[in-house]
Amino acid sequence: MKKFLFPLLLIFLFIAFLSAFPAHAERWEMTRIPRDRELSAVHFPTRDVGYAVGGDGIIVKTTDGGKTWEVLSENTYYDLRGVYFINEKTGFVYQMASNNKMWRTADGGKTWSKSEGPFRYCAYFFDDKKGFAGTDRTTDGGITWTKSNWHPDGKRWDVQSVTFIDPSTGFAVGYEWKDGVYKGHVLKTTDGGINWIEQEFGNINAAFRSVSFVDEKNGYIVGGKYNPDGDDRKGVLLKTTDGGLTWKKSVILTESTDNYLFYTAVFTEKGTGYISSSAIYKTTDDGATWSKDFYSNIFFPKDLFLHDTRTGVVVGTNGYVVRLIDNTPIDETNADVLPTAFPNPARGTVTLPFDGNGADAMLRIFNAGGRLVKEVNADGGLKSVAVDVSGFDAGLYFYSCNGKSGRFFVE
Repeated sequence: MKKFLFPLLLIFLFIAFLSAFPAHAERWEMTRIPRDRELSAVHFPTRDVGYAVGGDGIIVKTTDGGKTWEVLSENTYYDLRGVYFINEKTGFVYQMASNNKMWRTADGGKTWSKSEGPFRYCAYFFDDKKGFAGTDRTTDGGITWTKSNWHPDGKRWDVQSVTFIDPSTGFAVGYEWKDGVYKGHVLKTTDGGINWIEQEFGNINAAFRSVSFVDEKNGYIVGGKYNPDGDDRKGVLLKTTDGGLTWKKSVILTESTDNYLFYTAVFTEKGTGYISSSAIYKTTDDGATWSKDFYSNIFFPKDLFLHDTRTGVVVGTNGYVVRLIDNTPIDETNADVLPTAFPNPARGTVTLPFDGNGADAMLRIFNAGGRLVKEVNADGGLKSVAVDVSGFDAGLYFYSCNGKSGRFFVE
């Protein structure tokens, strides 16, 4: 009988060891759209409402965070490459390949009108009026556009990703195929997108696909098919910790059987990011190492959209959609400690992180144009402050307090 006691003891100790650690914070869950089509791009204006586009002009919509999808349009003569929605109703889709056309909807995808404007694959909006498609500007919600002039030497390349870290400073990245290799390019503006200047990084032979900033200092540029010595089986990561003044380069190497063209990269907080390639890769050490977070032999990821580090949606081949779901148990003892604005986007009230270090301090909120719209004198003993934003216009806002800052959206 005693010979069975020791194995049983080991089992109980193992169970106790596992229970001492929390369950995995998130998990990936596969679902499908109603058609067997490849999806190239996805965008969510809110946590519940999202749109995805792809082959044969298919446009699908979800109102439950990606659990189920309805087909809005399909079987056109063009493929769609990009999608961006300002809010639940107003958004844009972009045609693929050399024709480069864009369509706009103002009724949630029921009807579409051709936009006579930019021919870019990406967009970024501060509010429901002011935004960018690539580097081209609009001030009327995308009805009309002003083309930028950032090709003084006649060079042409496509902008793949654009973002802003404040109302004045933004970055756009892309690439061209030249001399048998991909050439990465980076543009920067410091006057709200009126002028764009190409940044010098040396000779980086990579297809720059994505640029993202987690705050005003920390940002990332990711490219695929990095070719330093005739070997394009790598990716490259450019990282800044000073708001884009300087960048540090590192190489990303996935498994030898993988496709090395990285489609999208998103960093949701400093140090933590995801890349879509032949699998979904994740880093938690600021890009020093990457691990395969999700892989399926029937799904090739193309585009990913993350609400935060633990929730998001990835689209790709064969009509599949993969959702990142937060499984973290709620700790009631720390429920009032919020590292970021919540909810984001906000509607009536937004809770902002606050740390007065024991003394009262002023929390200030600015709109996308840099104008101060609200001040809140908060108790220094609080960890967070609930702010009424019901009277705010929809769009992007910035907050700051005691040298700490962040941003949130109002729907």
